[in-house]
Amino acid sequence: MEPHINGPFTPDLAWPISKFADAVKVNGWPEKLEVGLIGSCTNSSYEDITRAASIAKQATDKGMKANAEFTITLVQNRLGIPWKETDTWTFLKT
Repeated sequence: MEPHINGPFTPDLAWPISKFADAVKVNGWPEKLEVGLIGSCTNSSYEDITRAASIAKQATDKGMKANAEFTITLVQNRLGIPWKETDTWTFLKT
């Protein structure tokens, strides 16, 4: 499965990463990605967040640095996992 970007401006737009640059040009959207959101909401799972953290960790392990700010939103905790006490949360907030 190819990574996707949701947005801009709404989570209802989803773009495969390979098509996002073209969508930006066609729609006249801002070319600079300034803020990203990693979020949890209805029907999401702890696994979703750990996958996002895994990708970010792989990048930092290779010396890559984010060129944009990102925020984390943990809306639902159906499984009763204490998010803020996990290694995943500790990594993502740094």
